[in-house]
Amino acid sequence: MDAHDWILILIGAYGFFQFLLTGWGISLVLKIFRIQKFKYKSDFSIFVLPLLTFYGKNLHSSLAESKTKDSYHAKIGSLAFVINPIYFLIGRLRITRVKLNDFHIHLLIKIPSKERIEGLPALNRIKIRNIDIQNGHLSLEDRTKFPTYRLVVKDISLKQGFIDPGYAISLFFHSGEGFCRIGDGRIHTILLSQHHGILRISGVTIGQFMSLEGLLPLNRNVELAVDFRHEKEKTIFRGIIGSDRLPEETSPDPINTSKKQKVPFKFSIEWKDYRLPMDLGIIKLIQKLASGTNIGGVVSSTIDVFKSAMDYFLKSDKPADPKKKKT
Repeated sequence: MDAHDWILILIGAYGFFQFLLTGWGISLVLKIFRIQKFKYKSDFSIFVLPLLTFYGKNLHSSLAESKTKDSYHAKIGSLAFVINPIYFLIGRLRITRVKLNDFHIHLLIKIPSKERIEGLPALNRIKIRNIDIQNGHLSLEDRTKFPTYRLVVKDISLKQGFIDPGYAISLFFHSGEGFCRIGDGRIHTILLSQHHGILRISGVTIGQFMSLEGLLPLNRNVELAVDFRHEKEKTIFRGIIGSDRLPEETSPDPINTSKKQKVPFKFSIEWKDYRLPMDLGIIKLIQKLASGTNIGGVVSSTIDVFKSAMDYFLKSDKPADPKKKKT
């Protein structure tokens, strides 16, 4: 074969592999190999080689429910991202320019969070940056908890987002701006500079956080204003927590603009201690916030209930099936 033949073979091989990385190609592979548990379809999607760029429109993807594995169903209006190939050479993954619009995702959790820790990547191994999310909706059902934990997060938006998947709560403290609603409440975070930002939670009840809305002691709002500053591998937090409503508008100094019925707090975290899934990272952070407060009044009772709810959540793993034999 001469050079012309080799060129045609290379072009054909490239076209074949490129086709396999389109929505039609993926659907064809799933059908040929009769893969039933994973489903994928789209109006249009393609992962472009060698640019490592993905774009998809009207995506539908799901992983069928099983007895012991997690599953999900996702409907996405559009998704785009770019993978930086250079970092592959040093065993790292960098995903950037992520644009995710009009999505509805339902997650069904059957693997306890504590069992996920070993599989999490090390710090800085994977980074996803420049995330832009609009009009997101996420519903979570965790069947490893008893009773089953359910949470709905809606109106999700994110600008200049960043996350290290091994340290999932980094999403809240390293992103440019994020917003979402839980029930009638809202969570809003803004990064004012590279090392300084604020986070506010307002109008969300403890019961909504814990999926225990029916319990009267948990039907009081959590009002939280946090100022955080990054210093090397740690972050310092200061702020106020209370049961009354904080100012409606976000302030660069939310600590000094709030009303009465508040408890100030200050603490720091070392990021090396937060190699945890999102839920365990949030719980550990809340426990750190709530520890050591001993002030009377309405605020104290709110914090005490919050502590008790966190302790309950950590200990509420679903009882093991007695029919299963111990190994």
